[in-house]
Amino acid sequence: GDLHAVTMQERLFCILCMVVGGFIFGTLIRNVPVILERKSMAIHNYHQLERDMLEFLDQHKVPPDLKGRVMQYYEYRFPDRRSYRGEDIMAMLPRNMCKDLAVHLSQDSILASPVLGRCTTETAREVCVRFRRDFAARNEFICREGSEPEWLYMIRRGSVSIKYYSRGSLRALNLGPGKWFGHNYLVIKGLQGHAMVGTAKFSATAEEPVEMLVLSTEDFGEMVMTCDDFTPKGSDEEWPLAKQEIVTRHLASHTHHRVGQVLQELAGVSSDADAAYSTQFEMLQRTAYAFNATG
Repeated sequence: GDLHAVTMQERLFCILCMVVGGFIFGTLIRNVPVILERKSMAIHNYHQLERDMLEFLDQHKVPPDLKGRVMQYYEYRFPDRRSYRGEDIMAMLPRNMCKDLAVHLSQDSILASPVLGRCTTETAREVCVRFRRDFAARNEFICREGSEPEWLYMIRRGSVSIKYYSRGSLRALNLGPGKWFGHNYLVIKGLQGHAMVGTAKFSATAEEPVEMLVLSTEDFGEMVMTCDDFTPKGSDEEWPLAKQEIVTRHLASHTHHRVGQVLQELAGVSSDADAAYSTQFEMLQRTAYAFNATG
């Protein structure tokens, strides 16, 4: 243009301004994504989590194939690239509000599951507030044959392969969204008595990345015992027997837990009691131990 550097000092000044301007422009461009990211703490938390995981894997020289599986799991676990502390958020809410929010967050599961679809509103609220989210990577075992079931699973996304032996031959079936598994009677027909809800007679493997809603066996037993409309059943004919076994195991579990509490109380009282009463406390303890062993 009309203005241009004439002396050497002016030329050096122009060069310095161009370098400084380029540096400032580059810094601004580099920080724009960071500024936008921090507008959402959930996005920021996810990226921080991802950076920490990558640094951890690199620090421990994890093989590339295992590293890829771990990162693939994170991509499935956080599909929208946001990380919330949902449990902490809901823990601060009043119980009734927490139930309403849990139902809202589980609307798709209620529509996909006939079990929840036939529940009353109040029962659905009770079930949803007890759910917790769980995930499984592709080819990961969710439940192994011979293990004692601790959770009941409802598939929210993905598919699960069930394998079990029936009449000497290996059977297989695939379960999709809305389906339940965990107890034997939910996936194997024709079982009777303790075999319906006892030690697992099947194995469950994730065919693809799976998101599940899970209930502890304690919560499951309480819901079955107190809510007649909560009926996760394999078939209408088997449900009365399955329900009887579920309630029996639930009550037995509570009895053993209560006996354990009584034993602890007796031990504490016995240590402080006078010598004249120690024999009586020992007899009570022995009786409680015998009842616990036979229960």
